[in-house]
Amino acid sequence: MGIVNFFKNIGQNQESGSTVPMNPDPENCPAEYIKTLSFNKAFKDLLSQDRFIARSDYKGLVEQYRDLSQFYATLVQSNLLNEYVAKHTLDREAITYFRAEFDAMADLATESPTIRSHNDAYVSRHIESEKSYLDNILKACDPAISLDREQREVVLSEEDHTLVIAGAGAGKTTTVAAKVRYLVEKQGVDPGKILVISFTNKAVEELRGRINGNLGIPCPISTFHSIGYTILRQGEEERKKIVEGGYMYTIINNYLKSSVLRNPEVVNKLILFFGAYFTAPYEGENSTNISNSSPTRIVRP
Repeated sequence: MGIVNFFKNIGQNQESGSTVPMNPDPENCPAEYIKTLSFNKAFKDLLSQDRFIARSDYKGLVEQYRDLSQFYATLVQSNLLNEYVAKHTLDREAITYFRAEFDAMADLATESPTIRSHNDAYVSRHIESEKSYLDNILKACDPAISLDREQREVVLSEEDHTLVIAGAGAGKTTTVAAKVRYLVEKQGVDPGKILVISFTNKAVEELRGRINGNLGIPCPISTFHSIGYTILRQGEEERKKIVEGGYMYTIINNYLKSSVLRNPEVVNKLILFFGAYFTAPYEGENSTNISNSSPTRIVRP
């Protein structure tokens, strides 16, 4: 239906002043309303499943129904939504449900409150139902290991990207090992499709001992540098050269002299950058005088 003809029909209906009881027949409803019902059913079906809903699980819905959301937004901005509902004797609540739930999930950078509530309930429910499994998930590594609630939440969460922040000795390595076992045993993930990466060789050896050794899960475990080197070597016959410290010093020194030190603006930015990590009485050329006896700590925003 063309948008011009649509608005004309709405106007004609408004002038007639006729009202019809709300009893929509799907076969005679506008295509947009049929799509509305289709979204509502798909979303409710998703919520009815006993599973953690990740953003990738509803990304397709967002892409498929974005135009429909814009269609209703145009009606609302034009104050024509009520007339549209009346003209076709539609269920206003179905449209309201679609608009509320779609708008909440349209931005994939934020989590829909409905989906967050579903996921929180899922995790809480499975912390109880999987208690025995989680209590013993790392007994093969150390009988004394017992995951706390936060660690169990991480293990059960199946979001596409999860950031876990914890201090030294808080149990990050333990959590990673438990997560890998859960993915393999409970979610059926192929160990060959799991890549565990850490910064240091010491951490890698610890992870290999627990995951590859104690748990018997043959997933690859490597440092960032090693996996990066492996990626660079793919498809090339010539062996890459690992840059030593002395050579790296020469490269950086030449770069600073040729490209940075000749540009005063870049020099100021570089000094401010390093000043964020040290106590430095310097804030660029436009800074006020600062006493050497009272240095100012520059903090990154």
